[in-house]
Amino acid sequence: MTGSAQADTGAISGQQPALAMRMHGGAESERRWPRKFEGPRGADVIWAAAFLVPYIALLLGFVLYPICFGFWLGGQAQNFE
Repeated sequence: MTGSAQADTGAISGQQPALAMRMHGGAESERRWPRKFEGPRGADVIWAAAFLVPYIALLLGFVLYPICFGFWLGGQAQNFE
């Protein structure tokens, strides 16, 4: 290496700790807390509804309807004669 290349390398390496300290926050920076989660918004709500509607339909069709139908049949007195 030539003398000027060594001088350039020395100058750059001398600045790296200061740059690293600035990039990582350093002692003078404030502590930043993460934002509070406020829930899904916009397209997230639409996608959530699109995924939940089929599950609710299956729940109603295959679980709640037979249970309610069984209670309705069991509530009729002529079925027990």
